[in-house]
Amino acid sequence: MKNYLTLMGVFLKDNFSLRKMLGSSASKSKGKMVMVVFAIIYAVGVFLGTFGWMFYQLGLGLQAAGLTELLLMFLFSYAAGFAIMISLLRVDGYLFHFKDYEILAPLPMKPASIIAAKASVMMINMYLMMFIFALPIVFSYIYFTPVGVMTIIYLVLGYLLAPLPLIIIASLISMGIARITVRLKKSNLVKLILLFVVFLGIMVLSFTMNFAGENPLSGQQDFIRSLGDIYLPMQWFVEAVHEQNFLSFVLLLVTHAGLFGLFIFAISKASMKINSKHAVNIGTNHVKAVSQSRSVFKSLLVKEIRNYFGMTMYVFNTLFGTIIMLLVAIASLFFKNKVLEFIGSEMGMALPLEPMLLIIIGFCLGMIYTSAVSLSIEGKKFPFLKSLPIHPNTIMKVKLFFNILLGLPAAIISIILLAIAFEITFINVILMMFLAASFSALISSFGSILNLYMPKFDFINEIEVVKQSLPALIAVFGAFGFLAMNGGLYYLVSKEATIGITMLSLTLFNGVIASAFYLWMTKKSESLFMKMIA
Repeated sequence: MKNYLTLMGVFLKDNFSLRKMLGSSASKSKGKMVMVVFAIIYAVGVFLGTFGWMFYQLGLGLQAAGLTELLLMFLFSYAAGFAIMISLLRVDGYLFHFKDYEILAPLPMKPASIIAAKASVMMINMYLMMFIFALPIVFSYIYFTPVGVMTIIYLVLGYLLAPLPLIIIASLISMGIARITVRLKKSNLVKLILLFVVFLGIMVLSFTMNFAGENPLSGQQDFIRSLGDIYLPMQWFVEAVHEQNFLSFVLLLVTHAGLFGLFIFAISKASMKINSKHAVNIGTNHVKAVSQSRSVFKSLLVKEIRNYFGMTMYVFNTLFGTIIMLLVAIASLFFKNKVLEFIGSEMGMALPLEPMLLIIIGFCLGMIYTSAVSLSIEGKKFPFLKSLPIHPNTIMKVKLFFNILLGLPAAIISIILLAIAFEITFINVILMMFLAASFSALISSFGSILNLYMPKFDFINEIEVVKQSLPALIAVFGAFGFLAMNGGLYYLVSKEATIGITMLSLTLFNGVIASAFYLWMTKKSESLFMKMIA
């Protein structure tokens, strides 16, 4: 226990300090602190403004029917669902391929203490994210249901216990993938494919479920009620919170906490063994040097591509927008009416077809944000990169172009497939492509500015940069903000102009801002590079 607590103290300090979140000298930067507060308020505000209203309306209907306990089933189901999705993204880096293995392995500590500390930090990160998603449901339940002190206690503790079995399942899946791929030459590629297959399977199930009603929550209502009828822990959670049933809470506590403790103890040795094999493979993996005549830009681009696809979690977290775009476009060829029905119900607004499809394209492009983190990903290799006789502008241009390369070709292919499915006119297809290109350039240049001003080189695992850094957060929500600005401009221009003129206006709007960001980047990159310390 002492070793576990010692490691927890080190890990918590390392993972949740301002310096780790913002990068070096964060505590001295009031500007960055203001940006943190603004980003958090913006993100929470956008989420609560949408999902909060949806769950308020759901709670209103359930109160009239005397079924407010169904909100607790939503809370339990969402906690379990988010847990397995987040765990699939993070378990591998935290338990089976952690970068500080060579530091931790020689320490006089039992494997169970090390793995338990790693798992605890992972779960704290996960709970912080899940807490935001829980707020609208909890608010709706408390607003429409009389609650006491014991209700709040059971609610909080039960929510913490709810995802544990799903974390176990996600860990077993990740461990199985790690065991399969640890000896393979193309282990990262195989691991990536397997993770995408599992994750897309979950998404397809959710997508199918949402077609059950006119809106997502009503479509999920019958499914969640049926799940509650067959899954005993959900029943125990509802009985403990809604009826203050102490026995039900004890059953939930003993089964979930006890099972999770046994699981951590059981996998600790296997986890350390997988980490050991991974470290050996890295140490014996020699890269063949090939002398080729390329321009500096092309050489850096090839390096960027190799670096990107060499990190599974980096790819998995930033390529999902590309995958979703292509899946929606392909699905539209075979399920035209269902895709149109889904898009219309999700947006809940009367819009012409082209802007609705462009919202999907823009949303997916916004999920691709490598330009906001790729400089940070260099980590301890940054001093070597900075020492090369290459102008910082060239390095930043390559990283900006790579972000465009990840999203824009898929967006163009998707627009062509959507045009075939929905019979969009040729001129509108061309204008949609130009608009997608301008938006991709805008968010890519915006991400480059963020990474220049907020680099984060001191990380143990790349997931800290990709998922937990401030540039990543601002890049994603900033992209959605630019998408909202495009929506506002569309609303104003479309009143007086045709759809073609409107799309052309949006393209020019994005292009002007992207150009400003690009000029800003080229002007500041050299001076900012000189100040960066990795």
